[in-house]
Amino acid sequence: RADNGDANAMHIISGMYMDGNGVQKDQALAVELCQQAADGNSAEAAHEMAVNCSQGRYQGSYRFVEQDVSRAKGLLAKAARLGSIKSLTLLGNITASEGNAELAVKYWRIAASAGDAFALETCKNAFASGVMSKDGYATALRGYQSAQAATRSEERDRFEKELVAMNSPQQTFV
Repeated sequence: RADNGDANAMHIISGMYMDGNGVQKDQALAVELCQQAADGNSAEAAHEMAVNCSQGRYQGSYRFVEQDVSRAKGLLAKAARLGSIKSLTLLGNITASEGNAELAVKYWRIAASAGDAFALETCKNAFASGVMSKDGYATALRGYQSAQAATRSEERDRFEKELVAMNSPQQTFV
C-alpha cells in the first residue's frame, strides 16, 4: 500500500525503519518516509514530523531533522486540520511559549472539548495561573465531559470492568 501512495501505510513503514523493526534500521530513510507520509496527508506523520522539527532529531552527532519551530507549527496546524487533536494541544503549547497566551488558550479549549485529557489538564493549569478565565475553563471542561460521554458504550464499560477484575489479586479457595 505504501508503494501506491498510501500515506498512513508509509508512516507505519517509516516507524519500522526508525526502530529497525523487521527491516534494517535506517533513521534517515525513516524521516524521509515520514515526511512523504505527512505530505500525503497522514495526520500522525505530520504530528511526528512536527515533534521532530520542534526539537530537532539526532542520532549521535548526526541531525536527521533540523530544529525549525515555524515548520513545526505549520505541520501541527496541518495535522490538526486532518483530525489530530494532540497536534492542536502541542500547537497551543508552542504558541504559549512564544507569548501568545490568548491564541494558545483557544487551541487548548478546542482540544479539550474534543476529548484530549492533556489539553484539559493544560486548561486547568492555565486557569490556576490566571492565563485562562473561569468561563473558558468551564467551557473546556463541559466540552471534555461531552466528548467523553459521546464515546461511552456499554460494551466498553463491561470490558473495562472485566479488565480491572482480571488485574485484581486472585482469591484462593481451599
